[in-house]
Parts: sequence; C-alpha cells; structure tokens
Amino acid sequence: MPKNKKGGKGAKKGKNYTTQNTQLILKENEGEEYGIVKSKNGNGRFTIYCYDDVERIGIIRGKDRKRKWVNLEDIVLVEKWNFETDGNKCTILHTYDKNDENKLVKNNEINFMFLKRNKNTNDFNSTDNDCEDDIFQRDYTIEDSEEDHKSNSSDSEDSINVDDI
Repeated sequence: MPKNKKGGKGAKKGKNYTTQNTQLILKENEGEEYGIVKSKNGNGRFTIYCYDDVERIGIIRGKDRKRKWVNLEDIVLVEKWNFETDGNKCTILHTYDKNDENKLVKNNEINFMFLKRNKNTNDFNSTDNDCEDDIFQRDYTIEDSEEDHKSNSSDSEDSINVDDI
C-alpha cells in the first residue's frame, strides 16, 4: 500500500503533536513594560501595576483573546498606548508563568523586590500588609470560663442581660 499523502486516518493521528515554545520573550521596544495583574475588570480588561510604578488598565489584544488566560498576580508584558493622552491604558502582549518569572529575575529584567512587594500574600486580597488585628485572639483560660459559667448560673432567670449572652 502507498503512503498516506493526502490526509485521512494516518495523517490525523499526528496532528495534535505540538511542542511548547520555551523561548523567553523579553521587552524589545521603548513602550513595553513588565507589570503585575492586580485585579480583573471583566471583558478582557485588567488593572495592572507596571514596573514604572504606574497603575494602568490592560486590555488583552484581539489575537490572544480566548487563547491566553490571565490570572491575578501574573507577570505580563504590556505595551503602553502612545496615542492616549492619559497614558493609563496598555495592551497585554504576553503572560509569564512561574518558570519564566524566575528566568526574568535571573536575567535582571525584573527586580526581585518588585515581585515581592507587589505579590499579595494575604488570603483575602487586602491591600494592608500590616494586618495584625488581634480580634480573634483571646487569652481566656478554662478556669476563667468555668467561674463565669458558675456565677451566671446562680443569677435568676429574670435578671438575664441580653448583652451578656
């Protein structure tokens, strides 16, 4: 039998075999910056804190919509819009994963302190880094609570204060 030259079953088997591009994409032009995604605004728009300490609205370019997924705290390569007078909008060109972040730091493209300062380590995405509220820390001991229970049980039911409950 001749080889399958036109397509068909044999050609379709190897169709989905692809390799990932491991080449690191670095910034090339003056208008490109690195940034960290701070929040999702919907419709392919994100709030991005750029490397030049400016917060911008980032929009995924049309070619990458529904192909690249951008998550919170991802490192992205953005291109500033030069035709905007405000200068607070940009286009997201590329997203980096954890391995690429390490490569960017090793190549001195991004300062490690920029990543550390802008990555949010709190669970509830609060902007305060000094959240050390002692609201839930109480120093009650078992003996104290038993004494309070004994004193409350000796009171009559008519004199129960709603604030004590």
